[in-house]
Amino acid sequence: MLERHYRIRRSQAGSEGQQTVYRLTVPPYLAKVIPEDTEFTVEMTEEGLLYKPVPKKAKEKLPAWVKRS
Repeated sequence: MLERHYRIRRSQAGSEGQQTVYRLTVPPYLAKVIPEDTEFTVEMTEEGLLYKPVPKKAKEKLPAWVKRS
């Protein structure tokens, strides 16, 4: 099976293009099974880039006397 190749793309963001943004595409068959709000950390390893999902934090249980505003 022929593997598709992906490259890092660069573009300018902001009203005057003052910030450079880099993007790496995720194959659609993978993106469809990952929840949209998933965040990742990235590491550079000898084998390439390793993206790891950030574990979601459990909501902190507050004492009864604390009221949320």
